[in-house]
Amino acid sequence: MIDQQKTLPAGRQVQNIGHLMFSPYARIVPMHLIVIFGAILGQSALIIFLLLKTVSDLLMHTIKHKMSDS
Repeated sequence: MIDQQKTLPAGRQVQNIGHLMFSPYARIVPMHLIVIFGAILGQSALIIFLLLKTVSDLLMHTIKHKMSDS
């Protein structure tokens, strides 16, 4: 019988493929929202984009470090 467990270096964990596939969308969605609604919002679109982008970057940073700590 073949051993199915993967041997990883110390401190490394096997990551969930679903999470890895979904994680970039937290950065992509705000950009696409501004492209879609930018014509309607005018100059305020830039401010909204910067706010959404900052929030998504902070969220991704927090999630990344929370995963690496556990």
